[in-house]
Amino acid sequence: MLAGSELVAVCIGSVGSALMFVAYCLVNFQQEMGKYAIGERSLIYLTMNFVGGALASASAFVTGSPGAFPVGVLEGLWGLVGLIGLLRAAIRWVRRTEAGKPPTGVCAASLPADASVAGLST
Repeated sequence: MLAGSELVAVCIGSVGSALMFVAYCLVNFQQEMGKYAIGERSLIYLTMNFVGGALASASAFVTGSPGAFPVGVLEGLWGLVGLIGLLRAAIRWVRRTEAGKPPTGVCAASLPADASVAGLST
């Protein structure tokens, strides 16, 4: 039986893994998912990977098991990839907004078609 802190770590890691799995499914089964599908550069996908990787990595390191170290590193790298994608999207967003241009790419893909940001529509 797991102790209280170990159980919490396992639950956190499970949530993180589930987030990454759902994000993967939403991107890779676009035809089957229909309106629920997301793009691989969407803010939703990047956020799910960042949060999922961070949670799963933290869980692996908190357990303290030497066998969990490689998993913690891998999940941490996966979360880092999501974070880098989010930062790149934020930089593009700021640059386009400052230039008075509507958001495109990852920024526009994450907004509803009728969304308006700072008076600019997509």
